[in-house]
Amino acid sequence: MKNKVLILFLIVFMPISLAENLYQEDRFKSLVADRKATQVGDLITLVVVEASKAESQAGTGRSRDTSIGLDAFDTTREPSFAINFDRSSDTDARTVRKGFLQAQISVTIIDKTPAGNYIVEGKQVLNINNEEQIIGIKGVLRPEDINSKNVALSNRLAEAEITFTGEGTVGDDQGKGIIQTILGWLGIL
Repeated sequence: MKNKVLILFLIVFMPISLAENLYQEDRFKSLVADRKATQVGDLITLVVVEASKAESQAGTGRSRDTSIGLDAFDTTREPSFAINFDRSSDTDARTVRKGFLQAQISVTIIDKTPAGNYIVEGKQVLNINNEEQIIGIKGVLRPEDINSKNVALSNRLAEAEITFTGEGTVGDDQGKGIIQTILGWLGIL
């Protein structure tokens, strides 16, 4: 009888000792909360609103006056001969450069830092009027900067590398002079 009770006891309580926790923090998905990007390969929508302006101004001014006069013996006491040299120069230079970029790009979590931040990267290729425009973005994003809809702002991106390049007839003609443009129209270049 004792053996039967012992065997029954082992059958009932043995599975309890082998039980594992079903909760895995890195794979947990809430049934009621929005799914937030947390793993390598997950997508995040990045709202890019960047504006930049740089301005520099320099100026130089220089003036020099030289006068030579010769008095002759006359009754007016005015110089009868005079030479005046007057030289002045002013130089002003001003450079202004402005840029503005507004877009929404889906980026992918490509790695995690030891601090738990996400390294994200993505690009978007647009073709408008036979002009290819490429927006590329890369940087480090904190998990708390991602809202419940998986959207983050570009100004929250650390070590941000945002590029905007374009190729096509307008971009190609930007660097050409008037002679190159005319020769291009004629089909010589």
